[in-house]
Amino acid sequence: MMISLIETNLIPRKTDVDLYKSVKYINGNNDVSVGVDNEEFMDINPGYVGDLNSYRKKRNYFIDLRGPKIRFEYLNSDKDEYGEVRGMRERDDADWYSLETGTIRWVPKVAYDKRKEQSMTFGNYYPFKKSEFFGYEPRTAYQNLTNTLYFGAQTKQVDVKRKEYEYDYTRDNPNYNNLFLDLTADANSKTYKVYEDAERIRRAKKIISEKNIDHKKFNVGNDRIDIPLKDSYISYDF
Repeated sequence: MMISLIETNLIPRKTDVDLYKSVKYINGNNDVSVGVDNEEFMDINPGYVGDLNSYRKKRNYFIDLRGPKIRFEYLNSDKDEYGEVRGMRERDDADWYSLETGTIRWVPKVAYDKRKEQSMTFGNYYPFKKSEFFGYEPRTAYQNLTNTLYFGAQTKQVDVKRKEYEYDYTRDNPNYNNLFLDLTADANSKTYKVYEDAERIRRAKKIISEKNIDHKKFNVGNDRIDIPLKDSYISYDF
């Protein structure tokens, strides 16, 4: 059925067809938890007004030991982004040389946004939090209220790749200038922001490629909800 839908030349602004798959699993107790959060999304005909992505992919896994706090996490994600461009007109389906009156169109703004993270967190409370998982006796209710000082550290390695587009319908843009000088281009392409010309005139606004970003973080404070100062930290990042 999906193949027959694709073959009917759906108009993106009038019809939206998405494929979505998600697997999420989180299980644990007071001592240890594990989690899986995987997502895959694909838009068959991107360009529908309000579409934020034509595709999204995410792979996220973690294991969290809570006494002492030891957490390992892996994230690998990729997506694009769509956004509106005002003042853009689309050619009429019945007459190529006529333009529709609408002036807002949805076009790709980010070609890709890839992020890969690997992180490890280690921390503990003072006096040390008692954990049945590690063979210790639980702390008393009084200790939970008074002994909440937390020492922690996190190390994270991140790879980032991202490419952004801009749509400049002026002759300052070499891509549009080439279109303007093209003898086969009609008057509409030289006068208006034509939707069908968007792919030809767009240009890269920003390209980011950063590998092995090393991030360290140290925390001293508390993160318990049963005292007045919740999530109070002295933190050092570099």
